[in-house]
Amino acid sequence: MAGGLDDGSQGSSLAGILAATQPGGLIAALRDTGDVAAKVSTVDTLDMPAGRVVVVYSLREQLDGRAGQYGIGPDASEFQPASSAATPSPTTSGS
Repeated sequence: MAGGLDDGSQGSSLAGILAATQPGGLIAALRDTGDVAAKVSTVDTLDMPAGRVVVVYSLREQLDGRAGQYGIGPDASEFQPASSAATPSPTTSGS
């Protein structure tokens, strides 16, 4: 289902708590599915304040066509996505 949501949108992230990374958990199942894990991000720290910020970062990363596995559980590649340099928006001058 997560792969289908990703295919039909500009990306998707699956977020949950650390328990979801244990055998039988939804995040563990997604992380074990190589082709889906390559395009859908996961965050296993949703119950932590910093984890909720990581969800936003993972969604931003999805808009750039990238994905990753974030948090502190098994198979997490790092706690959060690497920051990307912001691109300034063009502005029009009033003159």
